[in-house]
Amino acid sequence: QACETIDMQKVIGVLLILLLFSCGKQRLWVKGKVQQKSFAREIPVQIKNGLIFVEVFVNGRPCNFLMDTGAPTLIDAQLVEELGLKTKAFGTAVDSYDRRNRIDYTVLETITIDSINFIRQGALISDLRSVPVFDCLDIDGLLGANLMRNACWQMDYKNEVIRIQEDCEGFIYSADWIVMPFRVNNQGTPKLSVTLGDSLRLSDVTLDFGSSSGLSLDLEAVEEMFDPAGADLFTAGAAGVGLYGVELDSIWFMSPKGLFTSRQDLILPDVRARIRRKGGHLFGTQILREFRSTIDWKNNELVLEPVPMGEKRSPVWNNFGCALQPNGEILEVAQLVYPSLAVESGLVLGDTVVAINSRPVDATDFCEARALFGATDPIELTIQRQENHLTVNLRQQDLFDAPQNKSNKKP
Repeated sequence: QACETIDMQKVIGVLLILLLFSCGKQRLWVKGKVQQKSFAREIPVQIKNGLIFVEVFVNGRPCNFLMDTGAPTLIDAQLVEELGLKTKAFGTAVDSYDRRNRIDYTVLETITIDSINFIRQGALISDLRSVPVFDCLDIDGLLGANLMRNACWQMDYKNEVIRIQEDCEGFIYSADWIVMPFRVNNQGTPKLSVTLGDSLRLSDVTLDFGSSSGLSLDLEAVEEMFDPAGADLFTAGAAGVGLYGVELDSIWFMSPKGLFTSRQDLILPDVRARIRRKGGHLFGTQILREFRSTIDWKNNELVLEPVPMGEKRSPVWNNFGCALQPNGEILEVAQLVYPSLAVESGLVLGDTVVAINSRPVDATDFCEARALFGATDPIELTIQRQENHLTVNLRQQDLFDAPQNKSNKKP
């Protein structure tokens, strides 16, 4: 992803967690159920950068939903108006960067996935299209944990399908399966416990199929084993995107040896952890896409089956070391990775991008720019800095393995 736009950035990731504070509204999360008593379906899905997009029907209308175990079910405000749904005040929502806002909810009479009917499902309401990230993704809502907890779900990245059954008893697992117990919060989101390296035990790790990052950790929790000054690489500028906008902060990356379950079963021998100041611990799709994953809410277990991905494995650390974001009427360089070729080339945070491969661009081209950046070919950016115009040529690199990895760190 060449100098990727910030929404699907493999280093930044898309993060959306809603922590909900509201007296007497916990019943919203336990209303829904599945109409059928017995069901088993295999459903093709679209996968983009590890995120799973599912066609659903809301009260009979076809919609594109992002599967997100780290959030409750959420529906776009425009769709609520189109369907004429009744709304009620819910309370306060907090996004993944601790920004708060009032939020409403509705009850969806029927959400149909294939031929499975989830009925009387509570859903929060948000103007997703007002956030450039979600507008580009062209999603109508999030398929959240409060709905998903009513069935057994298996995510098969290799074959690009999901399987939904009334329970997990019909699944046959491979001999090298890994079982991770979890607890759930009020909305049904699974919370895992893991061990990092030799001794760092972490609890309350959110299982998040709505995050395109891998293992994200709070800086405070890893202080004893991690010094930001010794990070393999780090970012400056935009740290990521939450429901209420872009967060400005640094992110640090380290490569501890070994990620284990709470039972000391090895999940991955090498993992690249993303350290940040806010947002809690996340277990995202950069890890999950290496497995066939089954979420068993009845027994509170996540089952991981290692699956060789072959050519389907994404080179998740190959990019151009920068990210773009709309700012008013312009596109600007909103994030830089240190060290990277983007930094070596002279890019500066806040640079205005006026052309990509000689084609003029501005903020209205944000979504189209994402498509242009999907290719792996070298890319040319034309930058305006004050009164000067500069041309910057970039190519992809593995941010961890580049030969100049330690040569251009920011002081």
